[in-house]
Amino acid sequence: EHVIEGLELCDFQLREILQCVLHTILFCRASGQVSPESTDCEGFDLTYAKVAGAGMEDFVNRRIDEFMNKAIEGLRDQRNPAASSA
Repeated sequence: EHVIEGLELCDFQLREILQCVLHTILFCRASGQVSPESTDCEGFDLTYAKVAGAGMEDFVNRRIDEFMNKAIEGLRDQRNPAASSA
C-alpha cells in the first residue's frame, strides 16, 4: 500500500508537482519500448522518470493547463456562487 500525505503547495509549485505525477503515471503505463528521461524537480528534492520527447511534454503541459483553468474556475465559483448561477 502506498499513501501520499496531503501537500500544501504555493501556486508556483503546483505545475511542477502535476508534471511529476502525470509524467510518472504515463511512464509507468507506457506500452512497448520507451526512451526514459530522468528529471529533477527544481523546488523539491525529487527525481522522476518520464517518457522522452517533445510530443509527450506538450501533451502533459496541455493537460496541466486544462486542469489549472478548471481549478481556478471552481475556486471562483466557490468564492462567488451567485456569479456562477447567473
